[in-house]
Amino acid sequence: MANNKSKKGPQGGRHHPREEKTPVESGRYTAPIPKNAQSSPVWMAVVLIGLIVLGMVAIVVNYIAHVLPASPSTWYLVGGVIAMAVGFLGLTNYK
Repeated sequence: MANNKSKKGPQGGRHHPREEKTPVESGRYTAPIPKNAQSSPVWMAVVLIGLIVLGMVAIVVNYIAHVLPASPSTWYLVGGVIAMAVGFLGLTNYK
């Protein structure tokens, strides 16, 4: 049987001490972003959510109720999808 005490090095943990790394400074000053510039206005969220809802309503009304002129039409579907896409892409940039 081998004797575990004859092995070299510590009995577990790190074999080498952790090196302390200091952050390298670039020498440039970056000003912090002001608190009021970090948030989007409330009306932006309302308009973008309204576009998503408007697109959904245009698609649903196109098929369910023949209220729209020339309904059902591909153009109502295209307009609804575009409105929802604009609303979704705008909300991805909302802060």
